[in-house]
Amino acid sequence: MKVKPIYIIFLLLAIFATACGSSDTPTAEVPAVETLAVPVNTEVPPGSGDPVWDRVSSAGKIVIGTSADYAPFEYYNDTFQIVGFDAAIARELGALLGLQVELTDFAFEGLNSALQIGQIDAAIAAISITPARQAVVDFTNVYYSGQDSIIARRGSGIEAIVAPAQLASFRVGVQRGSIYENWLQTNLIDTGLMPAANLLAYAKPEHAVTDLEKNRNDLVVMDTQPAKQYLLKDSLELVGQGLNTQLFAIALPKGSTVLQSQLNTALTQMQNDGTIAALTHQYFDINLTESLPVLKPTAVPGPTATPVACHDGAAFVADITIPDGKHMNPGQEFGKNWRLKNTGTCIWDSSYKLVFVQGDLMQGGEKAIKGTVNSNGEYNITVGLKAPNHPGNYGGLWQMVNEHGVPFGERIWVRINVPGQPKPTAVPPQPTAVPPQPTAVPPQPSAIPPLPVQPTLGTDPVINDFKAIPETVKKGDNVLVSWDFTGANLASATLSRMNPDGTLIALFGGDDIPLQGTYDDMMMITGTYTYTLHVAAEFGANAVETILVNVTK
Repeated sequence: MKVKPIYIIFLLLAIFATACGSSDTPTAEVPAVETLAVPVNTEVPPGSGDPVWDRVSSAGKIVIGTSADYAPFEYYNDTFQIVGFDAAIARELGALLGLQVELTDFAFEGLNSALQIGQIDAAIAAISITPARQAVVDFTNVYYSGQDSIIARRGSGIEAIVAPAQLASFRVGVQRGSIYENWLQTNLIDTGLMPAANLLAYAKPEHAVTDLEKNRNDLVVMDTQPAKQYLLKDSLELVGQGLNTQLFAIALPKGSTVLQSQLNTALTQMQNDGTIAALTHQYFDINLTESLPVLKPTAVPGPTATPVACHDGAAFVADITIPDGKHMNPGQEFGKNWRLKNTGTCIWDSSYKLVFVQGDLMQGGEKAIKGTVNSNGEYNITVGLKAPNHPGNYGGLWQMVNEHGVPFGERIWVRINVPGQPKPTAVPPQPTAVPPQPTAVPPQPSAIPPLPVQPTLGTDPVINDFKAIPETVKKGDNVLVSWDFTGANLASATLSRMNPDGTLIALFGGDDIPLQGTYDDMMMITGTYTYTLHVAAEFGANAVETILVNVTK
């Protein structure tokens, strides 16, 4: 589980959830457009006494912030929808309360500011309850309890970690802003047991794991559920667990008592009717033999909230260039231009940047703000990119960071398609010249049949390799499908998956796939999956292969 803390320092927002546009060439950056500052939620009609609940109930919609980079709690599926355990909890709550749920992807570090300036009504992102967080946000009842896992390189010789003090002599990687970073800072660094240089904070957990595999750190501490995904690798092993148990709840703006009560009532119903137990089994393969107790966060005396000079925030306004799924030629250079709005109270200057988060970089680089952007001001920012050379669907996520490198706001993306090689233009047949017939034809010897025309070799498609690793997995685990095929004058090459219930899914949106590639798939339903690779040539030749993957409980 993600167990990320909501910090109150340098927290920001950025609303961004699509990538669009219409030009294939870079667009000149438009200077910032400053507008009059408009305070958030200035006019809330009298009602319940809770302005957040009044806004939600009036709109019939609740906006919930999450951080969709932490499977199986929250992540993007093949169709770029936010799914996972937390996402399912949020949607079930909305259904019980008769509210439409709008899930928005934020930098985790920016969720607190998003709550405080009213950009979101609630936050669910494997957020654990801590005294420091309780000083700045309110929490619902607990909906899940998790614990830590400690991962090492296989064969590292590190003995089992059974006490926090054992971590002090190692280089330990954690996700920046996570509860584990705070835990190690408080218990080991602040007490002088661990050198500050031994605690390595990363923007994303996969970055910490990558450095672990490359011997740039010694251990990585994260929650148990996401750790299971990484422990599928033969290069990693579990060396410790259960040193820091966490309680997860939904974070709310301070004083939103009516919204808190409504959500708690719905959570209690979900606990009593088995909904949470069913979702726990679905996403974590954990069987709960009885309904979960209703756990209410206890107010623990902690630090008083430290006033901050301002809150960072950003919101997506419009795509200026490159709509989602726009076709690009292999190697084509283009400029992706977004329009952003400064929804926070901090002024953006040249120390604020748009940076790459994950996905396909496409040779893009970070882009700094030019000039200044005041609160509620708008700004167009362009990143120069280059389409990959191989056919396929590509996408990259980007986000804003402040002068301290702290991410904030809603994440944004660019998505393009590089089609396969175009079909050759049909050339109409040319008439064949008929030689004049001689007037007299002498008798001919017996006709000798012409030699047969030899077929041209190497034109038919050939599937050289098509496999899934592993072919038997447990529910919630990942399968890596890989392929390699060749052929001339290819018309199409598609990859599909038939689910255990018989539904057929065209992977990569049904678009052609490259000659060699891989597809990483998370298996969430038990049963047998069938993957089919179909390669077709222009003149009728086909190559088809299937592989089966069995998913057990």
